[in-house]
Amino acid sequence: MKRYLLYIVFVVITATSISGQTIQDSTYYYFKGEKITIPIDRSLITVSCTDSDALKRVVTSMSGTNRASIKVSDNFTTKNNKNTCTFQVDIDKSADIVKALQSMKHVNYVGYHIWPDSPIHTTSRFGVKLHNLSDTIILKQFALQSNTKIIRHEGWGNWFTLEVTSESIADALICSNIFYESGNFKAVDPYFNFCFDSQSYTPTDSRYSDQWAIDGVDIDINVKDVWGLTKGAQNIKIAIIDNGINENLSELSSVNFVNSYNTVSNTGFPTNNHASAIAGIIAADHNHGEIVGIVPNISLMNIYNPMTSTYINEITSGIMWAVNNGADILNCSWGAHPSKFEIGYNIIRSEQLEEALDSALYQGRSGKGCVVVFASGNNGDFNCIYPANYNSDLLVVGSIYKTGLRDSISNYGATVDVVAPGDSVLTYWDNIPSNVRGTSFAAPHVAAVAGMILSLDENLTREQVVRYIERSAQKINLEQGTYENTLINGISSLQLGYGLVDANRAINTEFKDMNFTGISIIDGINIFLENVTCDFTAGVEVRGSKDVILKRSVDIPYGVPLLINTTPLFDNQFYINPYGPNDPYGVE
Repeated sequence: MKRYLLYIVFVVITATSISGQTIQDSTYYYFKGEKITIPIDRSLITVSCTDSDALKRVVTSMSGTNRASIKVSDNFTTKNNKNTCTFQVDIDKSADIVKALQSMKHVNYVGYHIWPDSPIHTTSRFGVKLHNLSDTIILKQFALQSNTKIIRHEGWGNWFTLEVTSESIADALICSNIFYESGNFKAVDPYFNFCFDSQSYTPTDSRYSDQWAIDGVDIDINVKDVWGLTKGAQNIKIAIIDNGINENLSELSSVNFVNSYNTVSNTGFPTNNHASAIAGIIAADHNHGEIVGIVPNISLMNIYNPMTSTYINEITSGIMWAVNNGADILNCSWGAHPSKFEIGYNIIRSEQLEEALDSALYQGRSGKGCVVVFASGNNGDFNCIYPANYNSDLLVVGSIYKTGLRDSISNYGATVDVVAPGDSVLTYWDNIPSNVRGTSFAAPHVAAVAGMILSLDENLTREQVVRYIERSAQKINLEQGTYENTLINGISSLQLGYGLVDANRAINTEFKDMNFTGISIIDGINIFLENVTCDFTAGVEVRGSKDVILKRSVDIPYGVPLLINTTPLFDNQFYINPYGPNDPYGVE
């Protein structure tokens, strides 16, 4: 009991110190404990609202002139959101205008911009991470002293979301800094508006008769030969974190939708062409309508978020929902737009978002890890979009034309792992088969191939699935690719990553013309060994989920151990094609 009373006294003293602070213009935020300097343009205010006309009248009246005007009508976030507008105001009247706007019932949030004319702005919310959940009492005291509202406990990672109002001592950015600098909290995350817009282009054709990605004239992803083994399995789940799948599309009538989730509210599931197009690429029915999906028997999670003018905790709640409800693969065809304001997105990051993605990568699937697939972005830039570029363990996908050349809009560089068809891709848009373009539509080809691999062996780790995809990628357009040696999976290219994703080779993997000189492990689904030699110091273990086939010219000296393991999930087979009855090595 004494310890409890002392604890309360400590909390009150610490919290009281908030009211004694001098609130200054915050030109920094904290990211993973590091103080990041940023300039704030307090003359540029973005407001999320339901009545922009009412806001404009208030702002104009308080400015005392007609100078207040809607400078930007949400050009940075979404073409469809009519309820976000940006005002240019006199900086000396900015604080009063913000207070007035925050008190209006039409307003969701008011935010200042980072840099003049940048799309990045603060919002009214911020995240606070506790050291322990028992520290909730400290959080409540700080919220009380700062007149901020605790909106909710996120339910993971000890994160809480708070919101400022017209009664708060400062805006959300300053409040987050005050909370962190008190030393009582593990982390803070000011909820910047990242504008995680869908990385897509409007369809150019109303009808397209050939799915070249699946059955191309020159190149494709070699998926047809795998359908005899699998068209996906319902126990494997691909979470499409996007702006809402139309689950009523006739081509998706046979899809097993599981654990769908609305990150914003508990009412209904808005639909969008972008998310529906992705679902069609992955799982459209076979022998039903006008297009086919890559893995029609897979299960899909429809994780809805508007992706624009959204709070970061809503995005992270969708990611964590997928992880906690058994998603094996996350398809993320979205990201911040560096071409809109590249410098800003190089330093504005979210600790909560990255923590959620790390949870998927390293704790998902009971520790085996979720395969997290991101589109590289449609800016045609050397750098990929955020957050695709924050962690090399994400599987980042660029886009190619039918010719195998990199699509001119596709971002490229060292963070791109593989490429996939992203131009003239046939899927559903406006409920009809249409031709779409963008890295958004390259990413689901790779997510679907990952689904095929896990459908054949659900026990594989994330690292194995990614390695199977990368090492088997087709080395296309060598002149543009300029593939160079790497230490991981052979050769890669700054233009095309490891190459074009190849479903057949990812599952039926051939190891040819190799010499083993030490202890080596070869793993895969179906493994073919041909013209393989070992020296006397070697030891080789072959781990095949299904079949292991030794072809001719497997040269293993007498006494060198060869261990063959197959996973007992199938009617496994082990084939040997020895030299004949006079085989000098006696391979067994």
